[in-house]
Amino acid sequence: MDYTEWERQKWHSWLKQHGDDTLKISAGSHGDGRFSAVGDIIKHIFSAESRYIDRLSDRPLTDPASIPSDNTEALFQFGAQSPSALRKFIETLPPQEWDAFREFDFFGGISAPRPKRPPPTSFSTKLGTGRKSPLSSA
Repeated sequence: MDYTEWERQKWHSWLKQHGDDTLKISAGSHGDGRFSAVGDIIKHIFSAESRYIDRLSDRPLTDPASIPSDNTEALFQFGAQSPSALRKFIETLPPQEWDAFREFDFFGGISAPRPKRPPPTSFSTKLGTGRKSPLSSA
């Protein structure tokens, strides 16, 4: 986390030095159309970080629509929220919760990250459903 904060501060300083117009530089013609400029990419990164801590904390997902992608200060103020929330989450998570199984809804699909353990025997076991997968040989 310290490295991420250091890297973020380095980019924040660089962008402040070069001005908000830097955020408007094209992301190029080979993208998928979701991000047209550098500021859009930065906003996407900070939004993803925010959604991860929202999910971990059982909060509604943050809607970044009101965050301008062409304003360095607004972007980095938004970007500072998730590391702060993650630190607080880690500091206050009870020890018995560290290895707890959690399921997350990602765009209608369930993702179930688990603590490190041997690989599951079937896809559905990996998802935590307890049902046999049609792809399983047993």
